[in-house]
Amino acid sequence: MNCTKKNSIFVTEKLSSAIGQKLISNSLLNTEAIFLTYCLPLRIIMSRYFIFHFFILTFAIYSFDLPAQPIQFRFQHLTNENGLAHNTVYDCVQDKYGFMWFSTRNGVCRYDGYNVKTFKPSDFFTEDVSDLSQCIELTTEGNIIFGTGSGMYMIDIEKDSITFSLSMLSVDSTDSHFANVVSLKDDGKNIWIGTGNGLVQYKKTRGNSNDLKDRI
Repeated sequence: MNCTKKNSIFVTEKLSSAIGQKLISNSLLNTEAIFLTYCLPLRIIMSRYFIFHFFILTFAIYSFDLPAQPIQFRFQHLTNENGLAHNTVYDCVQDKYGFMWFSTRNGVCRYDGYNVKTFKPSDFFTEDVSDLSQCIELTTEGNIIFGTGSGMYMIDIEKDSITFSLSMLSVDSTDSHFANVVSLKDDGKNIWIGTGNGLVQYKKTRGNSNDLKDRI
């Protein structure tokens, strides 16, 4: 009887030990599975994340030590060989569309980046005309005004035409220096005309600011 009991206890302990080892083995397997499933990819991701940011940080640090690269500008020459009215240019301005306007010895030229169009007072008017333009300016409405040896003209950029002229000879026909317009400035209400012999204040009309009529 005692022998049977001892054998039973021994079998029970052995079975418990086997179950315990099995549970421990399963636990280790589960732990390994969890590690392989979650921890290992996370470590790989964190490792790649670290390496990536390490290289970014290293590049940023060494970038400050690199000498500054000079800015490269590309120049394009515009001459009478590719459409400019004259190679002598006195003044230039850029309009709201990005077109460049040049005052030359033979009229005003507009360059759109591809083609040149020339505006000459002699193509629109017959009296007191000079095509030599020494100054050019934008009006507050976005149109072009330019001065010549005989007065001031305005180009309506929407109509693509010279629509107004002011002959300074009509103010004083005896003074050729006064007729020569060398500078222009539009302040919104007035156009200030600098001549070879004095300054003229030219008032715009109140009804239509594009139409220049009243002068004082």
